[in-house]
Amino acid sequence: MNEFKKHQTYQRELQLALGNQYKYFRFVFAKEINNPGYPEFIKKVINRMGRLLKLSGF
Repeated sequence: MNEFKKHQTYQRELQLALGNQYKYFRFVFAKEINNPGYPEFIKKVINRMGRLLKLSGF
């Protein structure tokens, strides 16, 4: 949960920095560069989460 809270804080800071360029849709995994705020591709999220879970031993 701590990591999700850190991520949420980071996204809020990004929103403030980008202003109107960031489209807020309440996604957990949102793009940061191209179309900031829009959802990441599901395959990208699955690959990253799988890698992190493997590293953590889950």
